[in-house]
Amino acid sequence: MKLHHNEQDRGRKQLSSAVACALAYTLLPSRLPSQQHFNFTIAAVGAFGEPLTGCRVESFRSTDTAVGKRHDYKDRFQDLVAQDIPGGEYEAEIVCREARIGKWVKVSASNGFEVVSENRRITRSDHKVPHLAIRIDGSRRPGETWWITLRGVYQERSDTAEFQTDTGEARISDPDPGSYMVNVLSSTGYNCLREIDLVERTRLWTFDPAACSFYVDAYAHVVTDEDKRALKTTSWYQQLRKSDDEFWHALEKAEKHSHSQR
Repeated sequence: MKLHHNEQDRGRKQLSSAVACALAYTLLPSRLPSQQHFNFTIAAVGAFGEPLTGCRVESFRSTDTAVGKRHDYKDRFQDLVAQDIPGGEYEAEIVCREARIGKWVKVSASNGFEVVSENRRITRSDHKVPHLAIRIDGSRRPGETWWITLRGVYQERSDTAEFQTDTGEARISDPDPGSYMVNVLSSTGYNCLREIDLVERTRLWTFDPAACSFYVDAYAHVVTDEDKRALKTTSWYQQLRKSDDEFWHALEKAEKHSHSQR
């Protein structure tokens, strides 16, 4: 049986359309990135890595305002583990018995886990920016360069400063409270690494290259194995908590007094 020319043309067009659609389909991703969903886990810790208890997600709100509404996915969480979260950026609010933590997080195929830590900062200068000065003991060979790097263990902060030849001092601008891996290095191969916990009031450290030792003020602490075994509950941390509580109590008392005078 022979087909008429118009029937043959119609058949060719239908075949061409089918091929074009199939080709276009294969070139499209199976699912747009904005439509992909992922499991997501949060680990909440204190500023120095101390365990926090009773933590829950109070809000997990999308930062996407394109549709005019920032959807909250907190109901997708069981404790701090969620399923079926759309990929994207979120503003997370975590509430624990000891602290409240807020952080921006990203959910994606390559980012299904996030560590969030307590912000212990009490003060911040609005005028003159404070510095942490680190002084290095001993003489250095001519042409030798020494520097120090502080990298946050539970926060996304990293600072590097050179020890100046004339003063032997390096300066870090207004450090945030938390745990840091502190590394002193030189252009001739020296390398010393220590973990130091600090709060923003720390102002002066001294470093001894011969002993790979730091001598810090009362607002910083060189972490020991005993501190780790005790989960950061040794005397320095206890005293710090007590000092913070006294500060907030005095602030609350002053505020009440101020209101009573009005």
